[in-house]
Amino acid sequence: MTISRRQFLSSLAATFAASGLGITDLGTLYAATGTSTGKGYTDAHCHLVDFLQQTQGIKALLHQADLAGVDHIQIMGLPVIKKWNAANRRRPRYYLENTDRCYYYTLTDTIVARQVQSLSEQDQSRVHPFICGFNPTDKNGVHHIERMLEWFPGMWQGIGELLLHRSELSMLTEGEQARANHPSLFPVYELAGRENLPVQIHSDAGSKGLQEPIYLYEMEEAVASFPKVRFIWCHAGYNRQLVIPSIVDDLTRLVESYDNLWIDLSWGVFEEWVCPEKQMSEAWKTLLTGHPQRFFIGSDKIGNFDQYGAAIRKYDLLFSQLPPLVAGQIARTNFLDLINLSTEARG
Repeated sequence: MTISRRQFLSSLAATFAASGLGITDLGTLYAATGTSTGKGYTDAHCHLVDFLQQTQGIKALLHQADLAGVDHIQIMGLPVIKKWNAANRRRPRYYLENTDRCYYYTLTDTIVARQVQSLSEQDQSRVHPFICGFNPTDKNGVHHIERMLEWFPGMWQGIGELLLHRSELSMLTEGEQARANHPSLFPVYELAGRENLPVQIHSDAGSKGLQEPIYLYEMEEAVASFPKVRFIWCHAGYNRQLVIPSIVDDLTRLVESYDNLWIDLSWGVFEEWVCPEKQMSEAWKTLLTGHPQRFFIGSDKIGNFDQYGAAIRKYDLLFSQLPPLVAGQIARTNFLDLINLSTEARG
């Protein structure tokens, strides 16, 4: 059954009324988020395909975005595909379903490009495609990016999500361990600097076995070595069950030291680190209010968008606990400002 955007938000407002956060009706929800004036959210992290490179399609995504009050969406493929081993009768649906390997899949960017081309000019202006379909440990990767820029001129607005240190996925992906400071990525960063394309990176800050940011230096070395490149650190270095007590201090130091670094609050970092038990951490509140232009949100959906609204409107909880100006920056304008800076620089 298809529901209207108003019905969706009414249901969400009822949920918030029960939560005790002071958002008791649809009007209050609109006022808190700005959706009544057309100032919808910006989704800065969304995969058009899943780990089998399947998708419900970009038009299904935009339909769900309309219901959820999302005006702009960063979209990308996934740089790997899950192998279907002949020994398994059933096709896997997710990379963690079994121990079969994943491998790099360059066609993912063409899938995204063809989907974008199917849209009207007006809808194309709402989506912001990134290139991701290359092996980040292979120095040939930069040539794939050059090819995509040549084949689909004017389409691409960034590079990523590069899946580097990512716990179980890293262990299941064929080849050597990818990392942000890998020499094979240096030509990619140099191209990104020349073309003014932001680079979006998933790199776990640490390991589940240690409560220390043992991999943070990899990300920092990349950011420090390429100051002309605008880096986006996905999920603030988070991964499932990862506990790093110093992470807020670490992030504070990084955003204060490097003006070319932005932080993406998509995926479980929101529930586990930023707003555990539906209450915003005071340390995170200080970080976000102190550096409001350096953070943005994302749905991190992969190919299926049936639950898109819940994935993006969960941040209403965050914005109900932030000053309105800060909430507006993180919810909408920060990612658009980053993209506009890059577009203007490219001329």
